[in-house]
Amino acid sequence: MRDDKKTPLGPAGMALLGLVAALLCLAGVASANVCPDGMEFVPGGNTQVVYSGERWGGTIYQAEWVDDFCIDKYEASQPDATTDSMGSWDGSDPIPAAQSQLGVLPWVTMSWNEATQACLAAGKRLPTLAEWQTAYSGYNGAFWPWGSDDYDADQAAACYMDMPSPPPFSYPTGGCCFENCLGGQCFTTCDMPGNIAEFIDGLWDEGCYGNTQILVASAGISQWYQSNSQKPDPDNPGCWVFVTFAQRRYGLHHHHPDDGWFVDDGFRCAKSASDDDTTDDDTMPDDDTTIDDDSTPDDDAAPDDDTTPDDDATPDDDTVDDDAAPDDDTVSDDDATDDDASGDDSGGGHSGCGC
Repeated sequence: MRDDKKTPLGPAGMALLGLVAALLCLAGVASANVCPDGMEFVPGGNTQVVYSGERWGGTIYQAEWVDDFCIDKYEASQPDATTDSMGSWDGSDPIPAAQSQLGVLPWVTMSWNEATQACLAAGKRLPTLAEWQTAYSGYNGAFWPWGSDDYDADQAAACYMDMPSPPPFSYPTGGCCFENCLGGQCFTTCDMPGNIAEFIDGLWDEGCYGNTQILVASAGISQWYQSNSQKPDPDNPGCWVFVTFAQRRYGLHHHHPDDGWFVDDGFRCAKSASDDDTTDDDTMPDDDTTIDDDSTPDDDAAPDDDTTPDDDATPDDDTVDDDAAPDDDTVSDDDATDDDASGDDSGGGHSGCGC
């Protein structure tokens, strides 16, 4: 963790930072095929999660590792959204799958719980704060999507910042302001600071509010100049609530997960890049039918589905006996030495055919 005091990098430091950015970009190109259409690949690495406001006594940087992940290039929209319509979903079930589309109105006035379901219907999830901030401006904690702490009015205009709010409170997706690609920010993620705020898979002040207050990142169009501001919660001593918030990387506020009337809050979806299906996160029994895609012993209940030595307790499904214990096949022993109670099947004795 570090405070908000910064030291100039100098020519050598800037050159190194440029090399890191180039390598990350190349890694993204090489790995782009792991992400579905409409998503951007972000290589894993150490990133700086930024918090700012009275609750933290200023601006702090907290190092956190992120794994390879994919994130939507654009704010989520309904399948039938257009430049003039958010779409036809009326709040009923089923919730349609969230889309990542250019040039349509983003999906607002839904709750965090509904946004979670819309991502799930698309085979995705909401991003974590570390993922969202990394996709926003890279790994070094830069305040703005162009990879700098310095405000750039020309860049800001490209992503709808410092502009009057349109009638529906959002512009069509496509507000992109990453062109300078500084500080490792090579990710074509648009709309993050200047259109609508976005739901995050995380909680605000969990020790005070449990799971009743979820995180929302960034802020509305005309609030780029604001800094995060909190005040003590009069009903909960030692706890904090937001008063204002910012479009910078550290912009955060919070809502109840069932509140769904906000015209300035939306979302985008993410998924882990290492998975080979749309739901497996390798933290629970494997839920696909292809070869096991994690490095730990097989964690599903079905017969072993990989080609390595048998690592489950069910009958052996390899072609050779690969454990040291008595043979667990139901057929006669299939290796060269007899290690079970039936007749030797390698010569000198019965063949195990029952005759």
